[in-house]
Amino acid sequence: MSTVLCDPPYRDVFTVSGRLADLDENDKLSLLSKPWNDAHKYKFPSRFIGGKLRHFNENWLKSHHWLVYSVSMDSVMCAPCLIFSNGKSRTLSSTPFNDWKNISTVLARHCVDEVHKNNIVMADNFVDILNGKKESIICKLSSTAKETVQHNRHILAKIIQVVLLLGKQNIPFRGHTEERSNFMAVLQSHAQTDPLLANHLQHGKDNARYTSPEIQNELISLCADQVRQQIISECRKSDFLP
Repeated sequence: MSTVLCDPPYRDVFTVSGRLADLDENDKLSLLSKPWNDAHKYKFPSRFIGGKLRHFNENWLKSHHWLVYSVSMDSVMCAPCLIFSNGKSRTLSSTPFNDWKNISTVLARHCVDEVHKNNIVMADNFVDILNGKKESIICKLSSTAKETVQHNRHILAKIIQVVLLLGKQNIPFRGHTEERSNFMAVLQSHAQTDPLLANHLQHGKDNARYTSPEIQNELISLCADQVRQQIISECRKSDFLP
């Protein structure tokens, strides 16, 4: 009989009906990162296999850290392969193993299996991510998207500053060519002290540089709308208007 103290520190991967259990992230983390250090205290059941009474040997857990034992099935599974395999029926990943006579051969063959090796890598990454030691792909993508948004906002803010400056000073935007316009001259002047803006003007894509006459007109229109709305708002607050 087992005791609570020496039972595995992770949940059984099988239900009482013998089906694979549904595992949440915490269950998976336990299976992948919590070794069964008290396995030597557990009385493993014995069965006749190959004409000899045999039982599971806890040393197999020490020599194969990825191995997990199921109390309900008296069998073993490979935790990384159980969690990360693609669903194909394979021994130790979807099919439990408890032929203690031949387990050494099966474990040795499983160790060199390429699918198993890939699953080990995925398991290590999974554990590192959940323990906060590594950033997930989703977080990296989200971080990259956030940086892109911040970069674009910075560039647009600088361009809008030039639009406002030229508008306040009643300076014409256009020139004989787009490159020699007042707008581009002032923008290039700002770029001398702004590396991000300088890089954008020099290497930005033509369709995403935000400096074309069409974009200038659109920004002028937006700024005009804001000024108009501000004037209307202040007029409505005035005591001299109905």
